[in-house]
Amino acid sequence: MEEIKETKKTQSKAESTESFLSDVNIMIKNAKLPEIEAELDKLNAGGELINTGSNLLTEVLSLQALQQRLLGKYNTSAERFKALKDKALDTYKDYYRIAKLLFENDKTRINALHLEGKRESSVQGFSKQAEQFYQNALSNPETLGQFMTYNITEEMLKNSYEEFKFLADLNAAKRSEKVEASNSTKKRDEKLIELREWVSKFKTLAKIALKDKEYLLDKLNI
Repeated sequence: MEEIKETKKTQSKAESTESFLSDVNIMIKNAKLPEIEAELDKLNAGGELINTGSNLLTEVLSLQALQQRLLGKYNTSAERFKALKDKALDTYKDYYRIAKLLFENDKTRINALHLEGKRESSVQGFSKQAEQFYQNALSNPETLGQFMTYNITEEMLKNSYEEFKFLADLNAAKRSEKVEASNSTKKRDEKLIELREWVSKFKTLAKIALKDKEYLLDKLNI
């Protein structure tokens, strides 16, 4: 399954990012306390530097929210696609097996319904096989009549064929949403790197400015 759906590893990374952003938010908020900012200003590490970090944090939080929304949208589509794929493929396999019984000595229909060879495992592969199967079955009244031997009606075959056509649409939408989610993650991560670099610089300066006031460093989570 190709989804970027969250695993334990990606969940852990997401939780780590959320924790980092929460810590940075507290650090920036408390850095603006008069007692702390006064000491930071002595190293020119106050107002302007703090505002730079605050702006970076705002950007990252916005990109994080967008990334989470797009990832959630993609995962919902991926789950929906998998459920329909499993259902459509299961039905196709049943009809395929029945067709093998019905036309085991009919070379023409064996070729028309693509009954020989292995079933493809990829979505594109088995969808192509299924499309050929349903199109040729539905276009031949005699073939449809043979399926009635096992109470497989034309309507049942049409419904299954429609599922495969809808599956193709879902797959295209899912691929598009995967690209959107991946791009949003990349943009979030790029800005996150900038924020981490700012945090590293700020912590270094704060440790120097507040080296004799550890209780103030504690308020910055440093």
